[in-house]
Amino acid sequence: NLAPGSYTFRVCSRGFNGIWSNPAEFSFTIRPPWWQTWWAYLLYVAALGSFAWSFAYYRSIKLKKENRVLEEKVSFRTEQLKQSIDELKSTQSQLIQSEKMASLGELTAGIAHEIQNPLNFVNNFSEVNKELLEEMNDAITKGDYEEVKALAVDISGNQEKINFRGKRADGIVKGMLQHSRSSSGQKEA
Repeated sequence: NLAPGSYTFRVCSRGFNGIWSNPAEFSFTIRPPWWQTWWAYLLYVAALGSFAWSFAYYRSIKLKKENRVLEEKVSFRTEQLKQSIDELKSTQSQLIQSEKMASLGELTAGIAHEIQNPLNFVNNFSEVNKELLEEMNDAITKGDYEEVKALAVDISGNQEKINFRGKRADGIVKGMLQHSRSSSGQKEA
């Protein structure tokens, strides 16, 4: 049970006469077991290094594979987001167009209402004038000139109203035309 190392064994003996002999020396070396030798330690270090390198290498391969999968997922999601953004832009354009059309419809309805009012007056007063002219013809046939004069005054008044309403409708249309032609950028009523 001696530890590994170099040893020298010295032995001397005493004879029957009581004299000691010269010591005899026996040198020997106890070598350590193979698992404690320098080349075993070198082998251990090489095995440990090889294991560490293998672990790092395979871990690196695994991480590269995971990285590739993640990049594919990111590019797929990015493509989906681009498609969603394109769809949103398309929908937004459609909404803007429909809002423009709705606004144009409201504007057209307002313009039609503004023009319809004077035209209704013109149509109504022209029908009244037609009836008054028929009454005037009847009064002329009967010889009632006072009635003819009164009807002529009514017709003249109606004609002024027709003229006024026609000019109002004309002004609305001219204002719209002027507004559509103007490029000054200033606000107009």
